[in-house]
Order: sequence, then structure tokens, then C-alpha cells
Amino acid sequence: MTDSGEHLDELIGRDDDLAGLLAIVRPGTITTISGVGGVGKTAIAEVLMAAVADRFDDRWMCELAAVFDADSVESAIEDTIGALPHEDGTSIDALISVLRGRSALLVLDNVEQVVGATARLCTKLLAACPDLCIVATSRELLRVVGEQVWTLDPLNLDGEARELFARRALLVDPEFDPVKHVDQIDHVCTALDGLPLALELAAAQLATMSVTDLAGRLDQRFRILRDSERTDRQATLGATVRWSYDLLGAAERRLFDRLSVFHGGFDAVAARDVLDPSDRDLEVGHMLELLADRSMVARSKRHRGRYEVLESLRHFGDRQLADRGERSSARSAHLDHVVSLVGEASARCHGSDWRRGVERFTVEWDNIRAAMNWAIDLQRTGDVDRLLRDLFFMSRWTVETEPAAWSIRAIERGEATDLPVGAPAHLHLAFARFLAGDHEGALAANQDALTRRPTPSDRGWARHYGAVELLYQGRTAEAAQLADAMMIDVPPRPVEQAMQLSAGAVFKLYAQHISYDDAVESNDRAADIARESGSPVALGHVTYNQGLVAYTRGDVEYARARFAEALEIARSEQIANLTGYVLVSQVYAPGYSGLAAAQGALAYWQRHQDVGNEFVVLEAAAINLAEIGRLESAGVILGNLDQDPRRIASSKPRREAAAGEIALHRRAEQWRQRGVEMTRLQLLAYADEAISDALKSL
Repeated sequence: MTDSGEHLDELIGRDDDLAGLLAIVRPGTITTISGVGGVGKTAIAEVLMAAVADRFDDRWMCELAAVFDADSVESAIEDTIGALPHEDGTSIDALISVLRGRSALLVLDNVEQVVGATARLCTKLLAACPDLCIVATSRELLRVVGEQVWTLDPLNLDGEARELFARRALLVDPEFDPVKHVDQIDHVCTALDGLPLALELAAAQLATMSVTDLAGRLDQRFRILRDSERTDRQATLGATVRWSYDLLGAAERRLFDRLSVFHGGFDAVAARDVLDPSDRDLEVGHMLELLADRSMVARSKRHRGRYEVLESLRHFGDRQLADRGERSSARSAHLDHVVSLVGEASARCHGSDWRRGVERFTVEWDNIRAAMNWAIDLQRTGDVDRLLRDLFFMSRWTVETEPAAWSIRAIERGEATDLPVGAPAHLHLAFARFLAGDHEGALAANQDALTRRPTPSDRGWARHYGAVELLYQGRTAEAAQLADAMMIDVPPRPVEQAMQLSAGAVFKLYAQHISYDDAVESNDRAADIARESGSPVALGHVTYNQGLVAYTRGDVEYARARFAEALEIARSEQIANLTGYVLVSQVYAPGYSGLAAAQGALAYWQRHQDVGNEFVVLEAAAINLAEIGRLESAGVILGNLDQDPRRIASSKPRREAAAGEIALHRRAEQWRQRGVEMTRLQLLAYADEAISDALKSL
């Protein structure tokens, strides 16, 4: 959403600005695009991103308008670029691990309300990532060393402002004659200081008045501003917004004010939901079209039937709510709306409509973030629990990590005020710790979830993923015990029943608590439940587990067929976590196929910042390297991994055999020490090179 009236496909009057920015934006720099509200900072930043596509390998734009506290700046950027804190590092470390070594452009939009935190973060990122380029848009400068400032001025009154107004006027009235009314247009452009947003708001009024009337009314409204020695352009924008607002009817003004609670867009149903109850019978759809025609809201170009509010206008509406004492009630209505839509999207994700459910979450993510923060701030623990519970399934299978950051804040605030949140926050925390490779911490968080007002669904997932953490630590008997408890306390949803029946059979098979035939039978029943539920996530997960069971019996061909089917489901339905699981499952195949799978899986999990699965892949790669005689590479990798307490039960015999072979070599200790001294990033680079060299020789 651009804070300007200019469309990206016709960015009027900005050719020189774009050329100037192109000349200074390069790796290792930080540039702030500065200017008053409504001048078009976001619009030119978006055009700049497209224009430099061939300069950078990666480009991200992080919208910070909805971020109001310093701690959330890092979380918002982490979510944008797909980073997650590691067990032994901070959020900044996680960002650096993604950005270092990449030629990347990071655009931070609307940072003025968190300018201090943004400045500190940018300084650290640039110091650690010399190939990174940062562009910020802000009304306030960052004031960091090396900052390049590009001030975006209003449009030139002699031509550019006139052209923008004329084009917008023609959209409102195709019969409008710009040549005939050039004097009035110039008058309007001068009164509005050439500010693009102000010009668009004014042009929208031509639907109800002539350009002569428009110029006259502006003359009356802005006489004091024009007669002052130096026009305050921000005041000009504010006066223009106020004037456009005052031209609305009373009901339209009330609706517009309420729309300020939305972030990232809304539709007519959402708009009705946040109205005061006394206004619920208004013709909201018609009124939204009227507001769009007057440029008080914008029709979304990305999503049919949705609208957006420009940031400058949103702040104005929010101030009106505050002045009338309605801000709290409006935000609470927005929270109630979001709780409902998240529940609906979650239901889709648990059924046959997985992709549409995820799409709904994606479209509404900014609204979900705003509502969650409001719920945490007010300590509406019931709403916090509902939101996080309905987000969990989607988050786990898309590897969406931002809810973990919300959960940490909710847990800390609850502990500080003796109003603790429930189990879902601890489940999200466990997932974050798993991704960071902290399996002890993840197990503890899952155990905490079992004591925090859990529903049957919460208990099922806490035991399911608690058992996974135990397997990573080689504690198979305890994992099987959790699986037994999982089978007794059956969750209500068929999708959960299928996944936990299937996974539980695998856990117990690894612990030798059930026979191979029993595990096959359990997974066959789980597959029937999954097919009946229609859930692609459940069916893909069960199919993957069928491959794991076959692998324990040595039925490699059947296992590969199951894995291939699961991978097809995962990719066609865009189930990120299932894709990663299947890739990992193939890394223990001996020789070339296992090493090739390891290389692909490492790259995949590095992109998703999953340190837990990285360990599995690195261990399998080391075992395969040892088995083909590349003892040095295997010794270095296992030397590093030996520092980690994790042990994968299914690979224990092969790892012990590989370690024994390495130990017989006279340089074994030297290789081990080299591995011990490597950082995680150094180890990943070393393993990738060792695997590549081995593949060339096979």
C-alpha cells in the first residue's frame, strides 16, 4: 500500500528522483527516502525495488507502519526474510545468518515511529553483512553513520503536479477538459503544495463539484496557510484530509474512522464488523465505493473486493476515534472480527481446503498481528489463547514463526502480572525452540503446555511434539510412553486423530514397543481417517510415516514410493514443513542418492532456518561420507556434532560404525578438533563442499 496518490504504473514526476536513487543504492549502503506524509515515499521505494532486480540476488520489503515497539522491529524483519533466533544467539544473529554473504536489498517502510530501534539494528546488520543494501522510508532521518538521504520533494507546480491532478480528474470525469481549466488546476496545485496525496483527494471531489468550486473552496480553506511566509506542507496535507473528511456525510465519517483499525486491508464484511452496533444497518458496500471514489480509501489491486487505507489517512481516522473516546471499542471490535476470521481460516486448514485457509491467513496477516498485540496489551487471555490455538496448525506446517514471538511476549506479560496465558503460547514457543535446535527447551515448553489449561487438541499436540523432541535425544522409551498417552486422550478433529495415530505408531516402533505389523496396521487405519477427512496435510503426513515404517524393515523400494507420494502432496499443496520432512527422510539412503538428498535438504532447511532438521541432515551426510571412504570429511562433521547431546535413534548403529571406522585413523583426533572449532555457518559451508566433492566422484 503506497502512501501516495500515484499508481506504480504511472509514477508521475519522479524520473529524476528514481535516477538519483539508482545512482546511490548499492551493496553496503543505507539510504533513507525522506519527506512529508503523502509525498510518495513508499511508491518510489516499490518502483526502486523493481528497477534494481538485476543488482541483487534477494529483495525484501518489510512494512513497519503497524509496528510501534522496538522489540517488534526485529520480529517483523525476521518474518519478512524467514529468519528465526538460534538456541545460542539473538534475533540479530538470526538476521545476520540469513543476510550475510548475500547480495540483498532490504527495504524498511514507514519507520518513523521506531526510528531509534531501526537505526541501531541497521548499524549492526551493515557491519556484519557487507553485501547488504538497506533502504528506509521515513519522515525522520535514521542519523546513522554512512546514511545517504534522498529527500522527496512535492511535485513541481509548473508541470508535474498539474499532470497528476489532470489525470486523476479525468478518472473521475472523463469529460473534464484540463486545457480549458488550466488556471483553476494551477490554483489547486499551488494551494496543495504539489503533494500527490492531497492532489488526489482534491481531484476526487470533482464527482460532486466543478473545478471552479473546488478552487474557490480551497482558497477559503487555506488562505491562512498561503499567506504565511513559509507553507507547512504537512499542515497542508492535514488540512486537505480534514477538508475531504468534512465533505463526507456523518455516517460516512463514522465508517471512515472505524476503518482506521485495519492494517493491510479489509472487505465489506470486515468493515461492518467493526462499526458501532448502532451503525450496523448502514449500506456498507455502497459507502465503501463512495469513499473509494473520493480517494479516502483505495481499492486493492492485489485482492478483488478488498480496500486499503493510506497510512496518512489511517492516522487521521485513528485520531478522530481517540478524540471521541472510541479507539478502545473500535480496536476491540476489530479483535473480535479477527478472532472469528482466524477460526474460519483454521477450520479450512484442518480440512480439505488447506491452501485457501493458508491464503486467508496470508491476506489478513497484518490484521492478525495488530489484533494479537492488542489482545496481549489488554491481557484478554481468552482471545490470546484462541488466536494462538487457531494459528498453531497452519504455523507448524508452513513454518510460520512470527506467532512464536507473539507467544513469548504473551507468556512474559502474563507471568509479570499473574495473568498467565494458556497452552497454545507454550506450543508455539516449543516450535520456535525446535527450529533453533533446542530440543531440551522445546520438550520443556511442550510439558508446560500440558499444565496450562490445555484442550484435548492442545494435549495431543504437546504429547506428539514432545515425543519428537525425545526421539531427537535418543529417549525412545519415553517417546513411546507419550505416544500411549496420546492414543488414550483422543483429540476431536479427524485430521488430528489420523496424524497422532500414525506418528504414535512410529514412535512406539522405534522403541520396539510394538511390532512392525502393528505399526503398518495403525498407519493403514490412519490413512483411512486422513482420506475421509480430506486433509492433504494429514494424508501427506501419514504417507510419509508409512515410508518411515517400511524403512525400519529394510523395504527401501516401498519406502521411497511412499516418500515420493508424500512429496508430491507436499509440493502440490505447498506444505513447507512436510516437504522438508520428506527431503530429510531420504538422506539416510546409502551412497549417491543419500548424499544428493542431503545437499538438497540442507539448502531447503537453511532457507527455512530449521536448525533441528539441519542436525539430522548433517549426521546422515557424515555417515554416508564415512561409508564411501571419505573419512576426513566425516570425521570433521561428526567432530562438530559430537558436542551436541542429540542422538537420532534410527541412525544409531550406522553412526557408531562410522565413528568406529574414523577412530582407527591416526589423524582422527585432528579431524575431530577441526570440527569442534567450527561455527555453525562454517560447518554448513564445509559440509556442502564435502558433499559436492563426493558426488563428483560417484
